[in-house]
Amino acid sequence: MNKFINGWSFEQLMAFVQDKTNDVFEVMVARMIMKGIASGDPKQMNFFMDRLVGPVAKEVNLHDNRSFHARLVDALEDLRKENDN
Repeated sequence: MNKFINGWSFEQLMAFVQDKTNDVFEVMVARMIMKGIASGDPKQMNFFMDRLVGPVAKEVNLHDNRSFHARLVDALEDLRKENDN
């Protein structure tokens, strides 16, 4: 996705999408970017990014003194518990 955002013109995106030899996932991302540009609406990219990396946190706990690793382990454990239900 980074290659589409950094320095590509709309015409280059269109050419990329029309090239049948390109990776399907990359074409899908390029189409989402093109739709966002054409409509002036960021909802396409927000949807994609929410699915790819998760939504932006509503609040950040700055008082958690645990290491990044400990917080990551706890977050993964919480996700596992959610998926088990």
